[in-house]
Amino acid sequence: MEKKYLWRLLFLSATLAVACSEKKELPGSEKEDTAVGVKVSSIRMANPPANNVIRLFKGGTQDIAVEVLPKNAANKSLSFESSNEAVFTVSATELPNVLRMAGVEEGEEYVTVWAQDSSGVSVEWGVIVTDTTPPTLVQALELSVEFSGLYAGDTLRIAAQALPENATNKAVRYASSDSSVLTVTDGGLVTAVAQGEASITVSAADGSGVTTSVAFSVYPTPSYSSADAFQTNAPNPAKLAASNADGPYVFYQADGSAQVVTVDGGGNVQIRSIPRSELANTELEVTSHYGTVTFRFKLRPRLTRQPHKVGAAKKVFVISDLHGTLKPYIDALKQGGVINDSYEWTYGANQMVVIGDHFDRGNDVPALFWLTYKLQTEARAAGGDVFFTLGNHEAMAMVGTNSSSDYVYAKYNNLAKSLFGSSTSASQTCPKLHGKGTEIGRWIGVCNTVQVVGDNLYVHGGFGEEFYKRNYTLPFVNETILATLYSSSARSADSHAEWLYGSSTSAAGGCGPLWYRGMGGGTATGAPLLTQATVENMLKRYDVKRFIVGHCIRTNIERAFDNKVIRVNVNNYENPTTGRTTSSRAIVIEGNKVTVLWGDNTKNVVWQYE
Repeated sequence: MEKKYLWRLLFLSATLAVACSEKKELPGSEKEDTAVGVKVSSIRMANPPANNVIRLFKGGTQDIAVEVLPKNAANKSLSFESSNEAVFTVSATELPNVLRMAGVEEGEEYVTVWAQDSSGVSVEWGVIVTDTTPPTLVQALELSVEFSGLYAGDTLRIAAQALPENATNKAVRYASSDSSVLTVTDGGLVTAVAQGEASITVSAADGSGVTTSVAFSVYPTPSYSSADAFQTNAPNPAKLAASNADGPYVFYQADGSAQVVTVDGGGNVQIRSIPRSELANTELEVTSHYGTVTFRFKLRPRLTRQPHKVGAAKKVFVISDLHGTLKPYIDALKQGGVINDSYEWTYGANQMVVIGDHFDRGNDVPALFWLTYKLQTEARAAGGDVFFTLGNHEAMAMVGTNSSSDYVYAKYNNLAKSLFGSSTSASQTCPKLHGKGTEIGRWIGVCNTVQVVGDNLYVHGGFGEEFYKRNYTLPFVNETILATLYSSSARSADSHAEWLYGSSTSAAGGCGPLWYRGMGGGTATGAPLLTQATVENMLKRYDVKRFIVGHCIRTNIERAFDNKVIRVNVNNYENPTTGRTTSSRAIVIEGNKVTVLWGDNTKNVVWQYE
């Protein structure tokens, strides 16, 4: 090899001019006037092997990425030549300045690469071809990506696995489609730079040509709404002496850090601080009111809105109006095969819809929210999803109009008093504990009021005649309600929001999605009766086959309006205690088949639609 190198160097200067004009070209950047542009100063391999000697197998190929310096050179185009094409060949690829080397016969030769500008820069690299078993090329690349929505400043690592397992060279290369939005290192570390859309392409480095890519959306860095500050002497455990387990409650601070409040079974309050940098790796524990249920979950710094309309999975589990009662929720989820005994998602790529009203009337409001929050995370990781739609009790809780002691149990108000002062009223309890500056409040703030999954439209209350006359689009309903979720004054200042939130049967409301009872089987006194014709017209308008609603408590799950409406709200607290085998609790939708789940699997009812 050394002799061939010396011989080549002796004659290189004499033949360079002719060689440059005759050899094959490797495109780089666009050619410019090199007489006035920046000249190439050096050429090198991006990932040089030992001693700059390229080793090939007979019958095998390898891609060689070439770097041209300086980076601002006016003309980075190159020419190249094999010293002996009977031993190896060299050709251009579709990628700028990437050579493809192919071993032909055993031997030792060299490849020459020239800069096409007038710099006179060239380089030679040794090539050794061995007569061994050809390499096993990569056939596919599998990527492990935790999420595709990033905030500016976020980082994540793409784990790429080259298949098959016995591939000779499993190295990969990463490239960003737009480095102003995303950058990526040689090791696959992605950094979100600024708002926009970009993708990362991963390519096998063995010359197989196998590539795959993943698209990312980058959002502006979030600004956390800061929760109200605790009183200086908080907490006062004595005030919670008679309490049971509660929490955790996650309160964000102005700098994005969080304070986590938990109450143990003896009513003892604990507060710990978590820096913003550690939030994504923080695991919290939930213990139910009576201590019978315990599970853990991680916080999700990234909360994004879902489209109001999505396709349906093979199975969709539906339940509503749990109202702070955890055991009926868990029993139904287990019966439907949604979770296991460890409260983990086991529903695979299937979906679940909860039609509102986790708040009020129960001792396990935080546990209900955290279990749904946790299952949504696990479902998405498995290719499925969980949808929680807002109910009238979420709407009331966010602004504190759910002040009745029948709604807000004393344990919650006692905690709020210990944290925020003894004058904290029942009406202030939910805004303090679950407001915009808390994690539960943030999560509620990205949930839709109306959700279409496949052929079915899910809404807590329903739509009345007046709703139909107003001709609202579903995105408008969702956006208007979320825009005024945390402020009663904002609601009253927006006539559409006032009507959509309204609970009265006067002109202020009564037929809106959160409170209307005429579709769910309740009494809609003062509101126009809902007709079958209007139901049919609304189904056509929103391109769905049926409405599925909660809100109004029924003895059992039932159908109405010529099977165009399914009412799923049963008394989740009383039904199981009054006879598990005589009460229904949830439904499972599989295409046009709806199975009503009862406390006893032997009593399940199936409705088959055309």
